[in-house]
Amino acid sequence: MRKLFILLLISLTSALAAENLDVNIDDNRFFADKGTLLEINYEVPYNTLTFEQNEYGFMAKLEVELIITVEEKELHRQSFTNNIIVTNKVYTRTDDSFMDKISMTLSQSGYDIQLIFRNEEKQSMWNYTFNTLAPDAIVSDLELSSNIEADTTDFMKKFHRKEDEQNLIFMVQPSQIFDKNKTDKLYVYYQLNNLFLNENSKYDITETWQIIKDEEIIWEKTEDDIFENNLIVPRNKELSIEELPDGFYNLLLKIKDNTIGIEQSRKDFFSIKTKVNQYPRLFTEWEDDYRILRYFLQPSEYKRFQALSDAAKKNYVERFWNSQDPNPTTKENEFLELIRKRVNYVNRYYSHFKDGWETDVGRIYIKNGNPHTIDKGTTGVLTAYTTRDYQIWKYRGQLNRTYLFLDMKSTGSYKLIYCENDDDENTLPQWQSYMGEDFDTSELQ
Repeated sequence: MRKLFILLLISLTSALAAENLDVNIDDNRFFADKGTLLEINYEVPYNTLTFEQNEYGFMAKLEVELIITVEEKELHRQSFTNNIIVTNKVYTRTDDSFMDKISMTLSQSGYDIQLIFRNEEKQSMWNYTFNTLAPDAIVSDLELSSNIEADTTDFMKKFHRKEDEQNLIFMVQPSQIFDKNKTDKLYVYYQLNNLFLNENSKYDITETWQIIKDEEIIWEKTEDDIFENNLIVPRNKELSIEELPDGFYNLLLKIKDNTIGIEQSRKDFFSIKTKVNQYPRLFTEWEDDYRILRYFLQPSEYKRFQALSDAAKKNYVERFWNSQDPNPTTKENEFLELIRKRVNYVNRYYSHFKDGWETDVGRIYIKNGNPHTIDKGTTGVLTAYTTRDYQIWKYRGQLNRTYLFLDMKSTGSYKLIYCENDDDENTLPQWQSYMGEDFDTSELQ
């Protein structure tokens, strides 16, 4: 059973008090020329948002209100709306997330910061009391990301940092939960400041990294580094999590300025939760699971799907079937089970030289289910072709569709030659010539 839960992922002094809306937040402090730079990263999974269809696809409105007070006196209030748009309904039920960042530079401690998130009737609130980095601090907070890559677009410009003349995008992980199916590394961004130059006018430091589980150090590495840089020194660290089992970990960084012997540390945490992929499937061969999606996707969507890698296709299949689940709170995906029964039915009764699910009749049955009526007949004598059997499938009620199938080769394998009220299927231009002049078209009504 799928359970909605509120994930409390906080730094040492922050707390997330979510009610209905699932929001992950991570706050980090960095050095600034005047004061301390506060960066608040937040993410909201798509499957906790309410989407509505519009001309662009599917859109959810995430309203955010920022309130800053000091000693109960309001200093600043700001509201803005994130219009979150996805092009495919499949994604609205996934745990993929919308992510954004709020940045501000503050010169003193004591500010109370409140963020209120709203989507339709759902709401979540986050409260934080800000403290500046100490005037003599030599290391900032630690920001954890799942990946770092070069990026020249402006799409996620807020997450860019410049390094070696490159614009790098840091895929920040506000939840601080890492799935080893998606990444086997953890990337840490931090800054150094207030370092002293040695006799060679360089910075001389020793870094010690520790990963701690249940108060036991399970990994440690110490490195010395000598370098030249400005007062504020940006740093990146890549840590392998490939050999770590699932669980909660503390991450500790110790920095020693070897020039004057001062040592400081900064602590954070992360979790590893490897998702066990039990992909929903209909067939024993993945290629068949890929091919049947063309019955449900628009041609343009299916074309994009075909261009994906095998791993991405499997993820897409999972997302598609999950998005169609009419009741995600139950263990069973009722829609998938319905399609599975239909596939088994057409394979049993409509297999002729190939499996029934691959035939025209099988496709229509899988999409629409059992027709209200099936009228059977034989083409008349006023046709240029030999006499053939045909079937007319009629769906009434909400669908109100009609399909005409003809046994073109007299083998029992019927081909769809005419359809009504189904934009995803095609009518053959010469369908009437197959049926003959004496075919009564009123049978299609």
